[in-house]
Amino acid sequence: MAAPPLLEGFDSAPVGAAHGRDQSRKQVKKVAVIGAGISGATTARALAERGLDVHVFDKGPQPGAGASGNDQGILYAKLSPKPGPNGDFNLHALIFALRFYREKCAEAAHFCGLLQLAQGEKEQRLQHQIGQWLERNKAEALARAVSAEEASAIAGLSLDYDGLYFPQAGWLQPQKVCTTLLQHDNIRLHFETEIEELTAREGGWRLHPRTGNGDFFADAAIICTANGIRQFPQTAALPLRPIRGQVSSVATGEQSQKLNTTLCGEGYIAPAHRGRHSFGATFKLKETATELREEEHRENLETLAGLLPEIAAEFSSQPLSGRAALRAATPDYLPMAGPVPDWDSLDSTYADLRKNRKFLIPQRADYQSQLYVLGGLGSRGFTYAPLAAEVLAAWICWEEMPVSNELTKALHPARFAIRDLGKNRKN
Repeated sequence: MAAPPLLEGFDSAPVGAAHGRDQSRKQVKKVAVIGAGISGATTARALAERGLDVHVFDKGPQPGAGASGNDQGILYAKLSPKPGPNGDFNLHALIFALRFYREKCAEAAHFCGLLQLAQGEKEQRLQHQIGQWLERNKAEALARAVSAEEASAIAGLSLDYDGLYFPQAGWLQPQKVCTTLLQHDNIRLHFETEIEELTAREGGWRLHPRTGNGDFFADAAIICTANGIRQFPQTAALPLRPIRGQVSSVATGEQSQKLNTTLCGEGYIAPAHRGRHSFGATFKLKETATELREEEHRENLETLAGLLPEIAAEFSSQPLSGRAALRAATPDYLPMAGPVPDWDSLDSTYADLRKNRKFLIPQRADYQSQLYVLGGLGSRGFTYAPLAAEVLAAWICWEEMPVSNELTKALHPARFAIRDLGKNRKN
């Protein structure tokens, strides 16, 4: 079985093989996944299907109790007409996710289509280029450009904007998705079990729960706790940023019940589920409070009015409920999926990058043996997680990567530290 490709070329500087020294290539049989949101659920399922003994730990009472716990989650991506890591990963992640959810948990997915509406001149120009790219590559089955008139016919409501129509996309029931993915004979669930410390031991990792039945030992540990990733000293250097988001929920109205497909632009709204719509969401960088705020309900209504003014007016006279949670985003808005570096080794091995960020360094830095992370999914967690989990599983099981070497590097957790060295600064 071939090893994953070497990670070379972060800003022209190599970071070495993902597993550091050869002795860390021991066979992994038992793994601990910390976190039962969408990142933990997809990771656990990917490893369980490879025959590993998977134990999932979460401080909540059930799957998806954190940022993955909204009533409705939108399945979409931001495409780009130009090649590059962000656009390429969005494209591949969406294609993979559409197939993944149909195969793994179709009962929790609603493939009613999605319209990405072009609000503003900049977005109109971008979508025009994307539409041409889709047509040239005969990719209309994935998405196609539509006029405002055609978009209105698809949605069942009058719309003022052209857009991109994704006929196979739609929305998901987040907690049901997580629950379904975690139903596997090789997965053991440990809820209301907060892991407060990780200790490296010969041959693996010891997990120390805050409460419960004592410590747990595993050959490998994977941290999938969104902003909680930084609570562990081993991963505290990873540059995750909390972003508060509040979603509003309202009873279906006379006009809103006509909505046939998911709409997104500057905000989003999903078709009714159990007599209610979810719409939003706010974007509050670095805010960590999760109480509901009336002013953010009003903000969501104002955003919705830009898409559907009559529907927003209809909703404004009704009582609103909702939910606030914290997204976890990286500085480049791509997720992290891979092994966790030994930060001191990385800093000393590539110290010369502070003098010249293009300096070629042939040495390899060490990694923390069999410690991995999947996080930084931002606002597109349900689109990103399935493919990111396959990348992580390939690292752990020493399989060929499911994405290109360029994307493997673009998702690697060490990329930020390498870039900072090249900018002559420390994390």
